[in-house]
Amino acid sequence: MQKRKEVLSYRTWEMRQEIEPKEDEIDFLKQEIYNIEKEFEKLLEDERLIAETEVRLKRSREGLVEQLAQQKQQTRERRLRIKRITDDIEAAVQSKNTDKKYYQEQMGVIYAQYVPLMSHNKRNNQNPRGVDEIERHIGHIDQEIDCANKHTDLTLKRREQEIQRTTQENADLIKELTSARD
Repeated sequence: MQKRKEVLSYRTWEMRQEIEPKEDEIDFLKQEIYNIEKEFEKLLEDERLIAETEVRLKRSREGLVEQLAQQKQQTRERRLRIKRITDDIEAAVQSKNTDKKYYQEQMGVIYAQYVPLMSHNKRNNQNPRGVDEIERHIGHIDQEIDCANKHTDLTLKRREQEIQRTTQENADLIKELTSARD
């Protein structure tokens, strides 16, 4: 009986020697999983911030597109107004009447007709070069959005692969430990 007790004690001691490193490894893997989860949460937060930035940039872009449309409309209106003025001046100049007073009267009529409109529009004058600047700005915002989307997709793909690999390794180690304990 004593001999059997010693054999059992020795086997118990051997099993403990095998299990203890495995338990340490389990603790290490639990800590690694915890760290991975923390990193994943950070990545989710980063993705949320990128999404918020993307929404903000899209809103900004929409505002700029609207401003661009308004400025294009104003430019069309100005060009149309200039065309009407030049047509009226051409009509007055091409008239068969060569009297100097007639030209002065016609120019006075043209001035009275168009100058009040132009001085009113000068108050709301916007920089015509602004249209090009807004288009460049919209293009830049589109590039930033595309770049942010590509970076997020790449980061998430890499992270998913790493998590799958680590999960598989952990599952294999748990199976080993379970079989070693049995």
